[in-house]
Amino acid sequence: MTRLTVGVVTKNRPDTLRRCLSSLALVADLLAEVIVVDDTSDIPLDDVIRQIPTAVSSRLRTIRQANHEGYIVARNRIVREATTEYVFLMDDDAWLLEGACIFEALALIDDHPRVGAVAFAMATIDGGPWDARMQPAPVDYACLVPSFIGFAHLLRRRVFLQLGGYPEAFHFYGEEKSYCLRLIDAGFDIVYLPRARVVHAPHVAGRSNSKYLRYVIRNDCLGAMNDEPLPVALISVPLRLARYLTMRRGVADPGGLRWIVGDLLSRVPQVWRDRQPVRWSTIRKWRRVRRDPPRWISRGDGRDVRASEAAASRTISVGITTSNRPQRLTDCLRSLALLGDLVSAIIVVDDASDVPARDAIGPLPAAIADKLTIIRQPAPRGNILCRNVAMRHATTDEVLLLDDDTAIIRAETIRRGLELMHRDGAIAAVGFAMASPDGAPLPSLMQPSPARYVCYVPSYIGFAHLIRRAPFFQVGGYRELFQRHGEEKECCLRLMDAGYDIVFLPDPPIVHHVDPTGRNLERYLRTVIRNDCLGALYNEPLPMLAFTLPFRLLRYLKMRRKAGVSDPGGLTWIVRELARHFMVVVRERRPVQWATMRRWRRLRREWPAYERAAA
Repeated sequence: MTRLTVGVVTKNRPDTLRRCLSSLALVADLLAEVIVVDDTSDIPLDDVIRQIPTAVSSRLRTIRQANHEGYIVARNRIVREATTEYVFLMDDDAWLLEGACIFEALALIDDHPRVGAVAFAMATIDGGPWDARMQPAPVDYACLVPSFIGFAHLLRRRVFLQLGGYPEAFHFYGEEKSYCLRLIDAGFDIVYLPRARVVHAPHVAGRSNSKYLRYVIRNDCLGAMNDEPLPVALISVPLRLARYLTMRRGVADPGGLRWIVGDLLSRVPQVWRDRQPVRWSTIRKWRRVRRDPPRWISRGDGRDVRASEAAASRTISVGITTSNRPQRLTDCLRSLALLGDLVSAIIVVDDASDVPARDAIGPLPAAIADKLTIIRQPAPRGNILCRNVAMRHATTDEVLLLDDDTAIIRAETIRRGLELMHRDGAIAAVGFAMASPDGAPLPSLMQPSPARYVCYVPSYIGFAHLIRRAPFFQVGGYRELFQRHGEEKECCLRLMDAGYDIVFLPDPPIVHHVDPTGRNLERYLRTVIRNDCLGALYNEPLPMLAFTLPFRLLRYLKMRRKAGVSDPGGLTWIVRELARHFMVVVRERRPVQWATMRRWRRLRREWPAYERAAA
């Protein structure tokens, strides 16, 4: 069994320290040692130590600092003194609720060499979570984060020492961000486990609002001066100083800004000699992960994803959007009988059909009718909003989204796609091939890829696709502003930017009848180009957008001419729509990385084989 060192720094908090140390009995089997560094407490620790469980006290070692040097210096000392590869550092006003979270974190970091640290969620005394905005990330799934919170975190000792540990010039506050930035620059990940809760009950002893604000801003500036590329630091340090004035409102500290600036100026020569700025790509990754924490995807050894066991027990939800196609919907629902017990729920979202779908569909097998839920929209809103509704009502991790004019012809299609997803947590979605009513595949130009092998693709076709709910909601789902057409490409681009893959399964195909009801070629061309332009405005880096947007508008004229459609007002309508939605898009715009755009374009040309394809 892997063992660990637990380290606690304390000063004048005997009551919470006692509770902290006593809680370690929950993980007694993991403890190699417990190191407590006393940063010159007024009260001796002897009485505290006598009142903790033997399973902890027998492994306890105390170190008293000769001078008050701050907890950052003390934490560095703990890691240097530790005898194990993994070190769990805690504040003295934190304690464990249960041991499972430590076992989970230790297994994760031990199994994955590129994980450099594990972050924990802060819990209140009664075990409930703190406000999501106060956590390492405001999400409820395991994810990558730019930094942990120092109250409780698990470190890899060897890496910590190689990177120089915490910056001791900081004394108090903000050391986590500086260390984690260097950790990311060295190629490691920080993983946050939101269900791994540790109580943090901040003790008033030793805390001061004015001291906190001074040190937080001073250290944030010091971190920028030490770690950021020079052009970034020259801009960010003044902004950080201005932030102090915003944070200080309500706190009487008239000399605070002068103290911060004076301290920084006194350190400039030392910082200039010692500074080792991280790479630009690290700064970009830091900011991207802070803005949109990507789901933690365990790769490599297979201990985390056991496909055969998962496939035997897991089920899917099916979501179908419909509007005025009762016979096609009936046929689609009947075809789901091929999937048997694989389907646990069927959600049909009726986009305000003239005759409610509930009344219009034909007889269904009992096994299908028992799983069916129909949600009727009060007014037509488009199939994209309806797909989001279906995803919100789904009860399983994976969801099969279908158009109402599709039909499953072989259960193997869905089972193979699901097996791929169970094998590989990096796959966010699986696209399928389209077939004509007789089951023959449609021409390759009408497929997600012309390849006849399982491959990576930049996007699926929305008529039928398997998608994971967690990544889907992580990136915000489909853009409801689009209403219809083009949502797949835009969502897939965001999924790829978050680190996920899209895989195409060419065989067996799924029938797509392409029912003409509700289809209008003039509207289709207008909407496709408008949404393509909106997608560029939302997602493309600004220099690229300046070139691609005009080309997309010109593409409308080419498509209209090729289709033989007379729509003289179409281009004007598109431009007006873009102008109407411009401010909304600007507020929500989150451009993807250049690397994502390069990969997207490469996948449109090359379709690399998926190397872990199921047999």
